[in-house]
Formats: sequence, C-alpha cells, structure tokens
Amino acid sequence: MPELPDVEGFKRVLVKNALHKTIDRVVVSDARILAHLSPRTFASRLRGATLVAARRHGKHLMAKVDRLMNGSATGFVFDEAEPRVLLEALQRAAALWRNKIAWGRLQRNGMLQDFSWDRSARRYVDLYRTTARRGEPRAWRSSRELAPQG
Repeated sequence: MPELPDVEGFKRVLVKNALHKTIDRVVVSDARILAHLSPRTFASRLRGATLVAARRHGKHLMAKVDRLMNGSATGFVFDEAEPRVLLEALQRAAALWRNKIAWGRLQRNGMLQDFSWDRSARRYVDLYRTTARRGEPRAWRSSRELAPQG
C-alpha cells in the first residue's frame, strides 16, 4: 500500500496531466483490485470517458469521470459546489443537447436506471450476508437472521 505523500503526488500528476482529457486506453495490471468486474468490462466503461476530478481519500486515489462521450452516461458530473464548475457542466449539457442522438441516448440511459428502494434493499441484504459469511463479530452475524431469505 502506498504512503500518503505518494498518493498525494500521484493525484497531483493525474490532475496536472489528465484532468478534462478523454480516456482512450485502459490497462489493468492487477485484476484483483476490480472486485466483481472483469478487466474488459472495466476498460469498456472507462474508454471514451473524461476525467473530471481526482482526490485522495486516505491512502486511496479516487477519480471521477464523466461518461458523456462514450454513450453510457446518465447525467452530468460536477464535483465542486462552485459557480465555475456548475457553468462547465451546463455548457457540456448545452453542447450535448445540440446532438439529438447523443441527447436521446442520455435520456434513455437515465430512464433505464433502477433507483427503486427494492434495488437498494437487495444490495444492503447482500452486504449483510457477505459480512456474516466472513465471520465478523457476533453483532454483525445476527443481521443474517433479520435479512429476508430468498
């Protein structure tokens, strides 16, 4: 695991060299960090996206991407509550609106998303079950009895 100064340095290099640029190539050197995604799926989701923000969270480097140009976006991303950043997002929205095909794709992508409580509840139940299987403390294991089976 890298040390904090290393991660901060990586973040600065990323912001200086890649911010607001399109990702055209993705290389996964260790697939274990992707958890449930295949390297091919991960790469396809990032290719064509634009890096809009990078930040450090402890020893982790977090990157936020805008997937407008690769056809998988559901909206517009902005990371700071600043007028300049909001204006940039509005300008991207206005530019996309002029491309009726891309705008329609964005609308369809958004409408196809499942934002229901049922989906969220299933994910919470999965999380509790995974935690219980890992042999966490007794207080965590008791959540398995509370979760609906099925």
